[in-house]
Amino acid sequence: MQNYSFETDENAFRCVECNERIKVEKVQSEPRPVSCEKCGTEYLVAKSPGGEGMTVEVVTKSEPDLATEEEKNLEENDE
Repeated sequence: MQNYSFETDENAFRCVECNERIKVEKVQSEPRPVSCEKCGTEYLVAKSPGGEGMTVEVVTKSEPDLATEEEKNLEENDE
């Protein structure tokens, strides 16, 4: 999944991963983190520039470092 953002006219939106409805009680002009309680997907939400609704940015986790994963697998194979 790539980083992207979208706007909504309400103070709620659907999770892009599991479609769970996420309601934000207080929307501020400064972006603040919100996460889906069901799947843990993280978002940054802020008040829309027009004043109505909010802007939602999906925050993705970084992919695991492949070299580290390979080293871990090699260590497991040595045992």
